[in-house]
Order: sequence, then C-alpha cells, then structure tokens
Amino acid sequence: MRSSSERATSPSSSATPRRRSRRPFDRWAATQWGGKGTALAAILAGAALLRAVGIQYGLPFGNLLNPDEQSIVPRAWKLVHGGGGDPHWFDYPTLLMYVNAPFQAWQDHPSYLTARIVAIFLGLAAIAAAWWLGRRAYGTGVVAAAVVAVCTIHVMYSRAAVTDVPLTLGVAVALALMVKGRIELAGAAVGLATGFKYPGVFLLVPLVAAGWGRWSRLASAVVLAIAAFFVSSPFLLVHR
Repeated sequence: MRSSSERATSPSSSATPRRRSRRPFDRWAATQWGGKGTALAAILAGAALLRAVGIQYGLPFGNLLNPDEQSIVPRAWKLVHGGGGDPHWFDYPTLLMYVNAPFQAWQDHPSYLTARIVAIFLGLAAIAAAWWLGRRAYGTGVVAAAVVAVCTIHVMYSRAAVTDVPLTLGVAVALALMVKGRIELAGAAVGLATGFKYPGVFLLVPLVAAGWGRWSRLASAVVLAIAAFFVSSPFLLVHR
C-alpha cells in the first residue's frame, strides 16, 4: 500500500509529462513561425503558385493574355534603351512603367515574361497589404489576405503586366494608413496609387473623411498626394 506522500505526489507526477510534452509546441506557437507570420507566409506561397500557372500564356506575343500589356511593356523597355524617361503616352500614368523599366534593362527586346513576374510580386504585395489593412481595421487580417489570394480576378490580373493589381496594392496601403491615423503618409500612398492608375484619385474621398477636423494634417496629406503623383508621372506636367 502506498503512503500518503506517494499518493499526494502521484497526480502531479503523472500530469508533468503531459505539460512538458506540450511545452515545445507552445513555445513554437508563440513565435512568428508558429503564429500569424506562418499563416501569412503560407497564404503568400499558395498565392504565388496560383499566379505562376499560365504565366507564359501567349508568349512571345503580348496581346493574347491582356492587350494592355502591349501598351506598357514595350514603353518600359524603351525607357532604359534610349527613351530618356519619357514614355510619350499617358492613357495610363507612368509609375508601372518605371517599376518595370529596371528589370527590362538587360533584355534585348521587351520581355513580357519579366514584366509578368514583376506583376506577380506586386500582386503578392497587395495580398500582404490586405492582411495589414485587415489587422488595422478589425484586429486580424488572415481572412482578407486569404480571400484576395484566391480571388479569381486578382489571380488573373496578377499574372499580367497591367495596372489593375498595382492599383489594388496602392488602395490597400492607403486605406491601412488612414485607419492607422497616418494621414500624411496615406496622402503619399494615394498619390502613388493614382500613379499606377488614374481611378486611384477617388481615394481622396476616404482621405478627407479620415482627416476631417485635422485641417493642417489633411492639407499636408493632399499636398503629398499631388506631389507623389507627379513624382511618379512627371512627364504629365510636360505634356499637359
């Protein structure tokens, strides 16, 4: 028969191994590798795979996947091959051309594949921005990131070198900064979003709402928005 001291220590001794067996997992879950960072990394990895499928569709021609690629990629290539920085075409703003231009520098001719790879990375950045916006607005961003990652329209346009997905990146960043209360930085983001595609100018509406009553900060944000837009599309001033 066991002594009372043995009986008293027996339950705790039997529970100890279970607690110890959970400790490694608890420590892992408490780190960025076992928490939100891992979830975001998994979402981005899955999104990258989805967007890589069909990336070579229609190559070497640039009008089969999306006709607008023919308006952007050759001009981005020309910017670094004697074009002098002026695309001489403003149906779209020029920020996406400037983003693509450095990656066209070593190409002998306009590379649609290279531009599509850049587009995928911009799409992944937009997913991360949706995560950030969700966290700022609602405390968690996993649903926002996951929905954008598998959204068929976003997947389709993320593999094309066109302005739509870069605009969504600018929109998400600008809104997240507004929610965070960083009005001036949000203004700069509004300008850059508009530098990707003109409809980004409508972000001025939530910018005014976010800065309402803080007039000096709102004025600074609007000035920064205008400045960021013309820095990203400077030759609009020349050809206006």
